[in-house]
Amino acid sequence: MRKTVIWAPVRKSVIWALILIAVAAACTAVLWPNVLRARYPLRYREHIVPAAHAAGLDPAMVAAVIYCESGFRPGIVSSAGAVGLMQVMPETALWLCELEGMEPVSGDALTDPATNITLGCAMLRRMIARYRDTDTALAAYNAGPGRVDAWLADERYTGDGSTLSDIPYPETLAYVRKVRSAYEKYSTMYTWSDERP
Repeated sequence: MRKTVIWAPVRKSVIWALILIAVAAACTAVLWPNVLRARYPLRYREHIVPAAHAAGLDPAMVAAVIYCESGFRPGIVSSAGAVGLMQVMPETALWLCELEGMEPVSGDALTDPATNITLGCAMLRRMIARYRDTDTALAAYNAGPGRVDAWLADERYTGDGSTLSDIPYPETLAYVRKVRSAYEKYSTMYTWSDERP
């Protein structure tokens, strides 16, 4: 009888602890996707999807680049002068407009989400076509193709002369890793397959 009296409160405590753990796990399972979506928002989807498909890119990759470049803020301008969601330099925009057969755009037009995403996708497509490796292309998108070409000419940073095995700029290395991480989130948290043209 004494054992029953001693263990009864302990059993009740264990049962309540298990119930609380189960409730916490259920709440986490329900709320965690919302927490992730707040951390990795998706704005301008109506511009991302068609521009990505027109450029032959994965929309989740474009969303990841936008997340890392601007945090989905269309009016942001970097200290170097890059503008908008995909941080396009005005000179690069003029070059891309010429190559893509578009009307030249001014710096102010680069804050327009549709224009900026279209040009950013064109640049990213060109970097991927040029380097044929996503990480190397992302490094070029961030640091510029001139720097990446110099790194590829240096055997310390490449094993084959066409793919970077090491990125000497810590900022660019961190950028490539951040885009890769964001890409994993955007490709799993959001549905893209139903939006193909």
